[in-house]
Amino acid sequence: MRHAYLILAHRDLPMLEKLLQQLDNPNNHIFIHLDRKSEIAPSKIKSIPIHSKLTFTIRTDIRWGEASLTRAYLTILKEAYNIGNFAWYHFLSGADFPLMPIVAINKWYEHQTGIHAVIDIEKAQEREVRLKYYYLRVNRHFQRLLNFIQKTIGINRLTKIKKTFPAVFYGSAWFDLTPDAAKVILDNESSINRIIPFTTCSDELLFHTVLANANLRLHKDYHRYIDWSNKRPNPRILTIEDYDRLIESGAFFARKLDSSTSKELITRLNNQNSTDNKKS
Repeated sequence: MRHAYLILAHRDLPMLEKLLQQLDNPNNHIFIHLDRKSEIAPSKIKSIPIHSKLTFTIRTDIRWGEASLTRAYLTILKEAYNIGNFAWYHFLSGADFPLMPIVAINKWYEHQTGIHAVIDIEKAQEREVRLKYYYLRVNRHFQRLLNFIQKTIGINRLTKIKKTFPAVFYGSAWFDLTPDAAKVILDNESSINRIIPFTTCSDELLFHTVLANANLRLHKDYHRYIDWSNKRPNPRILTIEDYDRLIESGAFFARKLDSSTSKELITRLNNQNSTDNKKS
């Protein structure tokens, strides 16, 4: 079976190189969206995969939490879906790293018959506010004031949105899709594009909402290890001290790593995956 790995990257060329080496396999086709602001040149990485095909999508300017990120997801998914003949589509960031050989990861997905998506998903609950009000490109303090004003005058975008998607769901923006699930998302592209301009962090809401309302079978353990213990908007960068926890987690991919802070961890994971490949 063929797998499409869809990578959104913007920095840290050495880290991206390591990830591409790990994903390199005859059954994998790697798609990369490089942020337009990124200093990484495609020419620096195009020859890294030896066995995998590599495709670069149109580069766009991505801003965290804004509509541009969700549009990048749609762009890279559409590119891969149009090529077609993939059993699974896997979303990764350039700061991810596999915790086991890619052959073993692919094999697990290939045995998930009847599953349409592997995705971290739950009812949005308090996060529905991201869809309820209009979010502008302003600082968070002014946005809170705007939300208060919108609440006072009775603004509620959810009333219209729920006519299309009765229930709102939320989860991690890193997930895996079968062709059926990918088609559901792309079939709803126009609805997604109408909602995202005034929604914050829509990549953590709209794909989940579309899939959950489509009556698909979703596997909720998305097999990513992400440490949010720092209580910040971005996950903690993992180091060699996290190694045992990573291996014991049962996750397939870990994030967030970088080539400097995570250097020892990357070396150890790389050696482990190489050893496991030789055993299999």
